[in-house]
Amino acid sequence: MTTMFTPKDLAKAIEQAHDEYIPLMVQEHLGGHEDTFWLFRGTKTDFRDSAHFWVMCIMYEYRSVQADFAMIQRALRMIKAALPDQYEEITPEMFQRTVNEYSNLLTIRNIQHEYSWRGQIGKAMKVSDEWNDVAVIGETESEFVAFNWVTGA
Repeated sequence: MTTMFTPKDLAKAIEQAHDEYIPLMVQEHLGGHEDTFWLFRGTKTDFRDSAHFWVMCIMYEYRSVQADFAMIQRALRMIKAALPDQYEEITPEMFQRTVNEYSNLLTIRNIQHEYSWRGQIGKAMKVSDEWNDVAVIGETESEFVAFNWVTGA
């Protein structure tokens, strides 16, 4: 299995991050129990690589809570400092299982949602596995996909 991105790739993407508009396809669902579910999709033609895609997903999440760019940059520096401990290659099946496990919480709560993407996930990584923040990123032939569940509980 080839690596989606290395800590060096992510560090470079963070250093190059600026307040740019990138056309992310975003589905956000509030779970009603202080948790939020995000599914991000982006075409490979819109992002330099998977590290760039992931950094822009993080920036989008911070913007959604009205964070200014300086706060976003601080968060990205903290993420960079945590490398490479949190990032781990996973199988495409584990990516799908993670999405299914957490999106099932929406189903149980009768919250309408449909998570899909173009093609089959070929490469995948777990980028967060904290008790209150789970995130996986995957790649198909034509797009990048990220799923993030986060709770403030």
